[in-house]
Amino acid sequence: MATVRAALAGSHEAKEGLLSWDDAPSGRRARTVYVSVDQEHDLAYVSMRHEMSPGEAVRQVEAGDVILDYGETGRLLGLEIMNAAAVLPPELRL
Repeated sequence: MATVRAALAGSHEAKEGLLSWDDAPSGRRARTVYVSVDQEHDLAYVSMRHEMSPGEAVRQVEAGDVILDYGETGRLLGLEIMNAAAVLPPELRL
């Protein structure tokens, strides 16, 4: 399994010109997500935080090939993507 950090608008990567996009988002707070890819099982996990504790996700919602994990406060913690090779952009396929 490999993990990659995906930087979004407002991050230091974006400010240093390491990212490019056609229409840069405006007015959004900087966020970093962490993507773990399991090529053997064709799964990916997008986490909103660097590390999660076991049992932190108290509710899961299945939406097609995606499972959303929520914490006690109802905040989205991450999402598991099945059939990841067909869904993820090439930059995130390791």
